[in-house]
Amino acid sequence: MARAGYAVAGLQTYQNDFRIHGIQVIFAKIDTRTERLDMSPANSYKSKWTGSRDKGAPKQLGGDGRLIIGVYGKTGADADTIGLIQMP
Repeated sequence: MARAGYAVAGLQTYQNDFRIHGIQVIFAKIDTRTERLDMSPANSYKSKWTGSRDKGAPKQLGGDGRLIIGVYGKTGADADTIGLIQMP
C-alpha cells in the first residue's frame, strides 16, 4: 500500500530459471502538474523485499516516471513472469 499522495512507480525483481524469486515495489510521489511520477530520491521510496535476493543486480521494471496503469503476469507453481503496463 502506497503512502498518501504516492503510487506504484515500478518493480525490482530477482529472477532466474524462468521464475521470480524476489520482488520489491518502488513508490513515487504523484506530480499532478505533469501527470508523471517524481522519481527523485526525496520523493520516492521502496518496499521491503518479498522473497529472496539473488546474486547480481535486480531487474527493474518501470521507475521512469510514467504512470503505471496495469500489471500482468503468469504463474505456475510459483510466480513465473510479471510486467507493467505504463502510460506513453
